[in-house]
Amino acid sequence: MMHIKLIRDIRKADHFQVGWKGAMQGELSARFPVPQGFCIKAGGYRHFLEASGIEAGLHQILDSLSIDDPRSVEKASDKIRRLFMRAAFPDDLKKEIGHALSSHHEAAVRCSPTVEGMGDPGPLRYASFMDVVGEKETLEAVKGCYASLYHPEAIVFRESRHFIHREAFMAVIIQDMVRPAVAGTIFTVDPVNRRYVLVEAVEEKERPKSHVVLPNTYFLDRRSGVPEDMSEHFPFDHKHLAKLFRMALQIEHHLSAPQEVEFGIDREGRITILGCKKSRL
Repeated sequence: MMHIKLIRDIRKADHFQVGWKGAMQGELSARFPVPQGFCIKAGGYRHFLEASGIEAGLHQILDSLSIDDPRSVEKASDKIRRLFMRAAFPDDLKKEIGHALSSHHEAAVRCSPTVEGMGDPGPLRYASFMDVVGEKETLEAVKGCYASLYHPEAIVFRESRHFIHREAFMAVIIQDMVRPAVAGTIFTVDPVNRRYVLVEAVEEKERPKSHVVLPNTYFLDRRSGVPEDMSEHFPFDHKHLAKLFRMALQIEHHLSAPQEVEFGIDREGRITILGCKKSRL
């Protein structure tokens, strides 16, 4: 398929096609438990712009905003979102997505941006959509991902670094939905004390919106994996720590740099790698 690439066929070198998030999921899928799925490549976003006829209107909005006026940026972002959400999907891209979806019942749809010459786009947060079912919902989620390339922070980020908006592209990751009992992040090098691997974990359950969630934190010796300090707010089986420690350091070694590794653990104790990015130490 022209605009689709399966996660299992993606490697790190494909980041210009599938963005850094997509490239990392593909790179890890060969050796680690990663949810199955596929990426709509950045070329699919480009095709959507051209076939839907919204490109001229998009750049007209961008050219007329004032980067020094937050309200102007917010209004431009809102106009662009409406432009994307009202646009029609090209039939060929819709057909490719529908075919790739046939083996996925419930999905997570996430952004994987790429900007030529920019590398990893850093700390920006883009849209993600959980519990997506069926072609109609998926297409709407994909449009939401495309539109989030122009959320206010992203517009300001590119403008302040003199990156050209026309060279910004969005790939989209669509993977099997994972429902972990526990989820969290492993810092293969603790940002504060580099002697440790830091594991932060939260219990995934329904809570009141006002409820403050405090993570369990575990400081593991980088050489032995033995916990030297911890803070716990919910019961957690410590046998998972040894597995998380080994897996995280294997990922660090594979990618040749300290990493922040997102994980989930289901009720049967199976660990899934949900994402990773290079640590900013």
